[in-house]
Amino acid sequence: MKTVHTWCGLLLGGLIFAVFWMGTLSVFAHETDAWMKPELRVSYDPTVVSVDAYLDEIIAEYSGIGDTLTVQYPKRRDPVLRISFSDRSKRPHQIIVNPISGERITDTDSLAGKGFFYPFHYNLHISWKGIGVWIVGFAAISFLLMILSGLMIHRKIVADFFVFRRKKSLRRSTLDLHNVTALVALPFHIAMPFTGLLIFAAIYLQSAAEVQYKGDRLAAAKEMSGLVLRPPGGTSNDSRASIDGLVEDAMSRWSLKAGRTQKVDQARVFGFNDANGVVLIRQVFPSNDVELSAFASSYDLYSGELLYDQTRGPISSSYNWLSGLHYIQFDHWVLRWLYFLAGIASCVMIASGQLSWMRARIRKGNRKEEFVRAVRALTIGCVTGIIIASGAFLVANRLLPRDAAFAGYGRSDLEVWVFFIVWIVSFCHAAVRDTKAWRDQSGAIAFIAALAVLLNWVTTGDHLFKMIGEGLWPIAGMDLFLIASSVVAIASAVRLFKTERKLKPHKLETRALEHRAAK
Repeated sequence: MKTVHTWCGLLLGGLIFAVFWMGTLSVFAHETDAWMKPELRVSYDPTVVSVDAYLDEIIAEYSGIGDTLTVQYPKRRDPVLRISFSDRSKRPHQIIVNPISGERITDTDSLAGKGFFYPFHYNLHISWKGIGVWIVGFAAISFLLMILSGLMIHRKIVADFFVFRRKKSLRRSTLDLHNVTALVALPFHIAMPFTGLLIFAAIYLQSAAEVQYKGDRLAAAKEMSGLVLRPPGGTSNDSRASIDGLVEDAMSRWSLKAGRTQKVDQARVFGFNDANGVVLIRQVFPSNDVELSAFASSYDLYSGELLYDQTRGPISSSYNWLSGLHYIQFDHWVLRWLYFLAGIASCVMIASGQLSWMRARIRKGNRKEEFVRAVRALTIGCVTGIIIASGAFLVANRLLPRDAAFAGYGRSDLEVWVFFIVWIVSFCHAAVRDTKAWRDQSGAIAFIAALAVLLNWVTTGDHLFKMIGEGLWPIAGMDLFLIASSVVAIASAVRLFKTERKLKPHKLETRALEHRAAK
């Protein structure tokens, strides 16, 4: 068990840290979007927005719409109306509307939180053959194995929960930190990888649905999402049913079922120009329930007839509850911050485990110095390096002009370039500076975090006190988090500098070599 725990952490620790770091940032993905796209900083109106008039405008403007159309209704954390569709040439479009003023919003070209941080934590932005999802799935299983083996090799689980000897040797305090952060967020460490694997069960275990539904994917889709798809029926000349009317009907029936008012957050049209077109109306992320997709109804696009009203069974409800536990899209700010802090604890646990291994190897002198140095460079790049790259991503978002382009790549692509280039540079820097790279990169984190706050003020005029005064807490929260990150990074850099002055350069490595020679 000890060998399994050590080598899983050593080989996959950097990857798992990156996944947990991006997953932790994704807890506030909507807030990150509003920070990186100032145009989305609008007030929330709980009234249901009419979309029929916008559809008429879109049809006239684009000379028709392709086969599919999706409407995302405003929510408290994402207070704008989004209409996504493809034109007849299958080119995608998205129209964003301020639901209060009715004006269209041209947002900043950026992947931001939902487009970059969030997908990174489950597919690493590797889309070829879906291999990114499989890599993260393998990492999730390995992480569960690390947690299980870690529990097995613990001799004093209860005692270790209360022990953190900060003034002991650096190796001892690092190991204590590893144990404490592992135990204090243990339910989170188990729940996140398990529910993440469960969400992608249809990808990892495709044969299960094929066998259960005898290859009928439409039947499987109907049971899982409430969608009724019908064979093409040719172009229809009839007038389409009112989307607003169907939404009102769905909400009234759902509210009657639940005994309390229910809201629609998504309407999707399949076969927009087909006689057998279908409108799927869903409550994907309820605001006051953990369980996802509590309600879903399919309607005929033209007659407005109810085709299917989904009723959840016990297995489906359990699956959706566990999925909702992972997505955490319900409105509960205390739980959201607990998720965030638990994610930070996971990152600290992974990083301290790597550090503990390196210090143990150096002390025992049973590993080549070059091997330990390589592991150290990889660890630094995977820990402080990805944090610097994330900050650089935010800074690039505020510095790049709205119409920035280079070599055929748009503004959002350039932001991603900045992230990966800075990340790669952090690995190179760690390889050159060795132990001093921790101090250097901690200083870089402090500088970039403070710079991001300053740039947000300069480029938007929304400084911290103004945002607090106007009640824009999502944006103020982002700035406060960046300021706190800068303060912590400065404290870390100062402490590392003082430690380096007390110890001679490479004293531990020298001691290890002397120990090996004496042996």
